[in-house]
Amino acid sequence: MKKFAGLVLAGAAAASIPALAAAQATLTLGNGSPLPISTFSYAANGSLAGELKVTSSSYILCANVGPDYPTSLRTFSPTRDRWTLPSVQDMQSMRYSGSTLRINQSGSPSTIACTVRSENGTVSSPFGPFDDLLLLGSFDLPTRDQWYASMVNWQPNGNYASDGNGRFAGWSPEHDSVLPGVPTDACTFDQRVAPGLQGDGIGGPGEPSLVPDLPLSREVAVCAAATGVRPAPGTGPSSAPAVNSDFGMRAATMWTRNWTDGSTPKFAYLARVDARLGAQGANELPNSSFPQAPSGGGAMPTANSVEIVIADAYDSEYLEPVASYCFLRELPATLDAGTCAGNNPGLIFADSANGNLRERIVLDLGTVRSNSRYLAVIRNVKVGGSPLAVDTPVAAVSVFASPDVVQYESGNKFTGDDVVFGFPGANLFPWMR
Repeated sequence: MKKFAGLVLAGAAAASIPALAAAQATLTLGNGSPLPISTFSYAANGSLAGELKVTSSSYILCANVGPDYPTSLRTFSPTRDRWTLPSVQDMQSMRYSGSTLRINQSGSPSTIACTVRSENGTVSSPFGPFDDLLLLGSFDLPTRDQWYASMVNWQPNGNYASDGNGRFAGWSPEHDSVLPGVPTDACTFDQRVAPGLQGDGIGGPGEPSLVPDLPLSREVAVCAAATGVRPAPGTGPSSAPAVNSDFGMRAATMWTRNWTDGSTPKFAYLARVDARLGAQGANELPNSSFPQAPSGGGAMPTANSVEIVIADAYDSEYLEPVASYCFLRELPATLDAGTCAGNNPGLIFADSANGNLRERIVLDLGTVRSNSRYLAVIRNVKVGGSPLAVDTPVAAVSVFASPDVVQYESGNKFTGDDVVFGFPGANLFPWMR
């Protein structure tokens, strides 16, 4: 352990370190909060390359984000029992001291961006390290309502029965994790105040008619979110009309479905992805950022652009690594083999992956400032595979903004909506009930 305690990777050769039990050890990624880890090991491949493996019960999702190529070939590979999580290059520094393993805290720029969730799917603070509301997200003993609130960057208004002080109270999802009254669009809010308007469109009898939707933390540089959605029923909860059936209703988890195609069991999961560069325009309306024509990830990054990366992770003892996936501009009526088919009129872009998928959206101040889309992923179920438990997720989707924009421009200040999980069937984390 003493040998490892002095190891710093900053261009120097490093000896291979075998897997070590890390009793009561923690991992700190960049400016993130410490999280417990079980084991870690480092294997050098010459003086310029190597791989750090860290095992944790948390879900650690990472991606290389930004216009620059990684300058370091050293790889960071988070691992979790049963799961396949993305590995990333560009580990600039590593130090272990005081029972804490510190990654990329040397001040050197890196393209690595990570999101972390506990084994229960909660976030330690929904407000990133550069947000003015950081302390508001530091819960000592969070209630269920606070955990729900940490997933949504929104000020409860007259369309939602809050506690009277603009805080969430008594909020529990209805049928399959739907979140009543919450805006579906995570980056573009309906801020208009006009006769007959009821904020996001959900309003019950006797509720105010002039209620704009506003974010709790204003993300004026970059907004990025991966959220759950469900097809909207004809009427919403508490006799409130559905927002817009074309875009569904906000949910705490991904929409998932199992079916058998011939003799092959399939599993699909769908997340909504929203991204915006710069402050929301005065005339921009929710759900107005879906592209109207087929397109890929966008143009090459420029000096006036920002890259948003989308990546997934999955239970690889239940699901196969080969996947077909697609971006959609319309919420499909169902998840099936035709969701990503070429004749689907809502198709933007389709591809396949072997392992974790990685896609990107490039936003530009002069062209595309905001973009929304649905990501649908279809995987085969492994022969003999089964979920660990019905209340344990089997897939996750996360978004990542360029680290330099996050740090120096206070971008993506609300991190609570950066990860969304999918469960087998209509299930949830136990705390969500």
